[in-house]
Amino acid sequence: MSGGYTGAVDSYAGQLLIASPRLLDPNFERTVGLIVRHDDDGALGLVLNRATPVPLAQAWSEVSDTAYEGDDPLLRGGPCEGPLMVLHAEPEHAQFEVLGGVYFSAETERVTALVESHCTPALYFVGYAGWGPGQLEGELETGSWLLRDATPEAVFAGPSASWGKLSSAADPDSPRNRIDPRLMPDDPHLN
Repeated sequence: MSGGYTGAVDSYAGQLLIASPRLLDPNFERTVGLIVRHDDDGALGLVLNRATPVPLAQAWSEVSDTAYEGDDPLLRGGPCEGPLMVLHAEPEHAQFEVLGGVYFSAETERVTALVESHCTPALYFVGYAGWGPGQLEGELETGSWLLRDATPEAVFAGPSASWGKLSSAADPDSPRNRIDPRLMPDDPHLN
């Protein structure tokens, strides 16, 4: 972490957090996330483009007697353990609004209502990304992450969110933008 952290933050909540090519942590390599909450206590984010091999219907059947009939993926929101979390477009089931038209819920009653109503659009997450006070700011200073304004369309793209396209748009002056992203290897160590 950088030594310049003062404890007062400008909130990045509602911003897309895009892993820069130099971020080699396997938990976040080539990820697109949404900063859900950010204040003096730290930040909470959800990775939007990492689906688990377990569909939501299967995971839901393990915790509820009510069946889920959709084929929605269950997303890996990050490496930290936590409750089932949902980004959705239903204000009546929201704990809070992340950005215009995108709401967050993790309370059991709200999540149950969202699952049972089959609300769309909605993204369901297991796990989250968390940063302590000043940690996210330090990682932004070192260039580990790129920020971009989020829109409901970008958030609800979910697993199809394109890391290459969004990282190029977030950092248009980067030398990697002179290379066709289709030619970039999946493993950056192969460059």
